[in-house]
Amino acid sequence: MTSSPSPGLAVGRALVIDTEDFCRNVAGKSPNRVTSEQVYEAVGGITNLYLKLAAGAKLEFESADGFSSEHVPLAKILREIGHCTGVDRKRSERLFQTMVDELRDHCLKDPQAKVQFGPIGTLQLIPGRKVYSVVFDDTGGYTSGSGPC
Repeated sequence: MTSSPSPGLAVGRALVIDTEDFCRNVAGKSPNRVTSEQVYEAVGGITNLYLKLAAGAKLEFESADGFSSEHVPLAKILREIGHCTGVDRKRSERLFQTMVDELRDHCLKDPQAKVQFGPIGTLQLIPGRKVYSVVFDDTGGYTSGSGPC
């Protein structure tokens, strides 16, 4: 497995992260020896947490790591990662950190660009604050449970 960040597809001032590449890279870098399928399940589980909350609407929030927020706190995400992958809390934390690092690598390629990460939404680093502005858009009528986990 490759240890370099997956190449995104630049679209104007936007970058699109391929979910499968993201999951492969995280699995390859994770000290947990997880598969890309397990990472995909974890990303899907996190997405489902936001789908349940959004219920057909658009959520806009700030996130220090790109995944957790005031709407879906880190503890809930770690439980979801454990549930979706079958790993314990300590391994969930390490896997989550690898996911955060991979996402940050993508966002730092062009800190001013918006980054589209399919299941999570559109992220953009807020200059000088080291946090992301995230738009999770469920206006397409998706339903929770439609993705992995």
